[in-house]
Amino acid sequence: MRADLTTLKKHCNTLQHTAIHYDTLHHTATHCNTLQHTATHCNTLQHTAIHYDTLHHTATHCNTLQHTATHCNTLQHSVAHCNTV
Repeated sequence: MRADLTTLKKHCNTLQHTAIHYDTLHHTATHCNTLQHTATHCNTLQHTAIHYDTLHHTATHCNTLQHTATHCNTLQHSVAHCNTV
């Protein structure tokens, strides 16, 4: 009977030890999932930032071209006036 109790105690200790490991692994897995989710958001934000930089760069070029076109129109208008004078 004493051997059965000792064996039962050992099994209980093993199960308790396994349960603690399971809880630790579960906790770690939860942290890993959170980190993976955060990393996905970071990648999305980084991708968006790259697009934003490209759009900003393009907008700057468009503004420069628009400014140049305005000067061209002004010069063209001045030449038209000069030709009529």
